[in-house]
Amino acid sequence: MVQPQEANINEVTEFYDNPQTQADAVHFIGKLRNFDKTQNEKFLTEAFEIALSMQEKAPFDEVTLDGKVTDAPSDIALIICLHLSELGFIPDYEE
Repeated sequence: MVQPQEANINEVTEFYDNPQTQADAVHFIGKLRNFDKTQNEKFLTEAFEIALSMQEKAPFDEVTLDGKVTDAPSDIALIICLHLSELGFIPDYEE
């Protein structure tokens, strides 16, 4: 199991620089926001499908979220989104 800080920095940089990763992150957040507004479960399913795709492409396969190590696709996608936001690749969605 590899966390982002343990992964090859060049692979992580290439992954985060990839426009497809950035688009997936925006779509993942969008699906979660749509679920929050509508409570329509289809948005959660679609977000999970995006998260699975992101997890498959990421150079790491686990993250630490809220002090716990996890390999859940949605948690990995959330950390990817947070990293991309902190790096300025995607907008900050915190409200």
